[in-house]
Amino acid sequence: MKVCARSRNDNVKGMAILDVGLMTGFKPITADLDKLVKNRIVDKYEYSQRSVVFYLGTIPADRDVCVEFGLDQEFAVGKLQSSSVKAYAYYDPDILCTKFYAPNSTSPLLKIKCDDPGQSDVCMCLEGGCPPENVPDMFTKSKGEIIPTPECREELRSYACEEVDFVWLGTARNTTHKDGFISARFTIEKVLKPGTESSDTLNGMQRVVRARDHCDSFSIKDDTRYIIMGKDPKYKEEDDFGREHYVYVIDSDSLVINHSQKRRGSKRTRKPGRLGQNAAGNANNERCDWDKLVNWFVQEFSNEDTRCFT
Repeated sequence: MKVCARSRNDNVKGMAILDVGLMTGFKPITADLDKLVKNRIVDKYEYSQRSVVFYLGTIPADRDVCVEFGLDQEFAVGKLQSSSVKAYAYYDPDILCTKFYAPNSTSPLLKIKCDDPGQSDVCMCLEGGCPPENVPDMFTKSKGEIIPTPECREELRSYACEEVDFVWLGTARNTTHKDGFISARFTIEKVLKPGTESSDTLNGMQRVVRARDHCDSFSIKDDTRYIIMGKDPKYKEEDDFGREHYVYVIDSDSLVINHSQKRRGSKRTRKPGRLGQNAAGNANNERCDWDKLVNWFVQEFSNEDTRCFT
């Protein structure tokens, strides 16, 4: 593998560290590492099971400095996860940039913003996990058994109110795969729970949602309605018109619920005057149904008064 780095700050001097993470099952060819020292490309190196740490005199700002070495695969892994490369100043480790890589793909890190005014010219990077799979079972079952409707409603309400910062209902558009990420423009139909950005700001607007491309649980499709919930964003990027917007990363702290299927209705023939009584009784006694739960959730969270109780 070949790793190159260049300083983004002319004022950074002195020793630098290049910490090259190794993917599971791989080890470096030590003869190649020794050659880097012999040829004075690096001052020295340290090798562990997880990474190779190179010590360099400096990382210049006017050219790339590269280290190249071979890898041996010790054992096969079912699904390789990405690893990382970190470059930082030895005497000022806050001057840091991290980049993620994966086999057979460029898969760089999600580099959101590097040039905040008044801040060090340091890359800010993000790498998250994947949203949970089989979301219905998270809220409708306990120990393999389907739970009563009141319990599953409380589970979903509690999760949305306590575990995430925002909840949206909307439609995915313009899904793209690039640099190891899946991105989509999400048209927000309704803000079910506002986070950093208010309902007035978001209703009817688009925001970019993004996840790692190895996340099977983020198989988002164009022109499909979803409920998306997650943590508040930390980074912004410019759109095609130079305007800055938050980028919402869908990771292990997020949920994605497909809301495009035709939900089963609850229309039944009832005797006049007993509708409310029957509905309440049925809700308390019946086993939790995922489609009905999602419909209930959208209705409940569309009203601020019935959303979260504090």
